[in-house]
Amino acid sequence: MLQRTMLLLVVFATIALLHAGNIALVQQNRGGVELKWTLQNVQIQTAGEYTVVEFDGGCGLYAVGRANLPSQQTFVEIPLDSTPLIRVTPVVVEKVMVQKPVVPAQEPEIDTVGAEKILRRDLIIDREFYQSRTMFPGNVAEVAYQGIMRGRNLVLLRINPIQYIPQTGELFIYKECTINVDFIGGIRSIAETDTAMDPIASALVLNYAPGKVTREDGSVDYLIITVSALSQIADEFAAWKSQKGLVTKVEIVANNPSVGTMKELIRKYYPGLKYVLILADHPQIALPLTAGRHPLGTERCQQLGLPDGTVPSDLYYACLEGTDYYPDIYIGRVPANTVPEAQILIGKIIDYQSKPVRGDWLKRFLLCGEFQYQSAATNTAERLFCETAFTIWNSLKTKYEFPSKTIGAGSSGLGHAEYFFRKSVDENDPTKPGTYRAKIRDAEEPVVKCKMPAEWYPNIVSDATAKANTLAYWRDGVFLVQHRDHGGETGWGKPS
Repeated sequence: MLQRTMLLLVVFATIALLHAGNIALVQQNRGGVELKWTLQNVQIQTAGEYTVVEFDGGCGLYAVGRANLPSQQTFVEIPLDSTPLIRVTPVVVEKVMVQKPVVPAQEPEIDTVGAEKILRRDLIIDREFYQSRTMFPGNVAEVAYQGIMRGRNLVLLRINPIQYIPQTGELFIYKECTINVDFIGGIRSIAETDTAMDPIASALVLNYAPGKVTREDGSVDYLIITVSALSQIADEFAAWKSQKGLVTKVEIVANNPSVGTMKELIRKYYPGLKYVLILADHPQIALPLTAGRHPLGTERCQQLGLPDGTVPSDLYYACLEGTDYYPDIYIGRVPANTVPEAQILIGKIIDYQSKPVRGDWLKRFLLCGEFQYQSAATNTAERLFCETAFTIWNSLKTKYEFPSKTIGAGSSGLGHAEYFFRKSVDENDPTKPGTYRAKIRDAEEPVVKCKMPAEWYPNIVSDATAKANTLAYWRDGVFLVQHRDHGGETGWGKPS
């Protein structure tokens, strides 16, 4: 039983309905922005020895060993060279007493085959933290990250509406508050850049304003970087882009140039440059291995037999301002090894851009993958393939049209009366590594013991049937393709 107190009223409840938190822009001026945060309810429930706290749209702080509390984030642009000062004015704060500690955050699980290949640790819990009387996380609103995206100084503002005192079991729920982000110093003006990244900024930044700067005429808009063997194809594509009104330049590099050489070449054309195309596969022009680190860290990756923790990505080449990983240009790659491959790929791009096809295919989403089942329980998934495919479908089914019967399985995985997503070590203990099945809910109640919703069963078919349905759907035209399974340089796993 949870004791719930608000002002002078005392009521009791075991669970609250889920409602998303909302961050709204109230006003902005040269001195800062004013935001309004509202949250109708949170879900608080007891699970085993712990209390689980959630609200729809919230994501965990991932402070491993400490209370796993939900938060929500948004981007706010501040002037260049200024510092954000955050002020929070509470309007409605509700106090909840919980008898069991809030569940501690744990490391993410690696999706590998067989429990014996997963190096599981014991429950990670910071016992000193749970004896503390200090409010956690402490700040109702704080800067989670800050970086530059093509002249825009972006602050990732994190809202922590659930505050927790571990020793006493008190939860303070900020259901409504005013958040001011004051601009301290700087030029007191935002959007001092061109419009190149406006499509991204307008979708992400709460206080978005269009870019104000016009770049000087003659700046290179589109840079193609390739190797000598593919230079003729690059020149042909450059001519096409020039016809489209973009000032285009081709740069030829030696095979396997250093990451530093590539980045300096791109930087030479910035800030006028908007687009970069790499016409070559890895390792003709290698993918940078410095674009990020695996969230598990190098040590854990080595224990699991994974690579050294680096994340290969061309994103590194797109980050030209600051030390962050916010892109300053658009970057793409045509991964061609040979002239015939380059001709086919570039030819398809030109054909599509010269004769764009409109129609219903823009709403069609090809989702396919594998139900890889456990040898001891052939109706239970061994990997996350089927579960994440379902989550994509369940999240977007009202926005896109999806095919049916495109999840391939072996014969032993067919014809069962019911199916289960992958189970954690202890399905009744939310602190053990497992899947995000708690997020998968039907209209009435959480899915029990990882059981798949019955509406998903018909999608699990033989590999041959899944392949046929995938190809048929593809031929009729699709806008998005998501394959959730194994794959290699020459093809997919299932459907194969």
